[in-house]
Amino acid sequence: MSDFKLHTMKAIDFLIEVDPDLDRVYKQVGLPKFWTRPNNFSGMLMFILEQQVSLTSAKAVFEKLKQIVSEITAKNFVQIKDTKLRGIGFSKQKIKYCRNLAEEVLIGHLNFEQLNLLSDKEVKKRLILNILGIEL
Repeated sequence: MSDFKLHTMKAIDFLIEVDPDLDRVYKQVGLPKFWTRPNNFSGMLMFILEQQVSLTSAKAVFEKLKQIVSEITAKNFVQIKDTKLRGIGFSKQKIKYCRNLAEEVLIGHLNFEQLNLLSDKEVKKRLILNILGIEL
């Protein structure tokens, strides 16, 4: 279990102990859904798209992106013109963030397999310091 899930479970246990209303809701609906993304370029791109917009809106843009490239990789992403990305719903800022992400992957500064070997804290530190648009 990741550090995040472990801390979340501890927080839930505490909250349902001190708040009868939350306890009742927890018993009715269970645990909140833990959203996960693939540990790769497309997963991180989706994470960037989801910031400050509805998940539905981000998913719509992501689905449109999948229609223009055979596979969402850093190499494929950098080949798409900004006008095309704007046409499918990317803001100028998100284009900037996603291009930065792609560049970091392509030059080897961001390796998703290596991130698996780090603690959640170290992963957050590396992403926040090195990737534009990542604010955890």
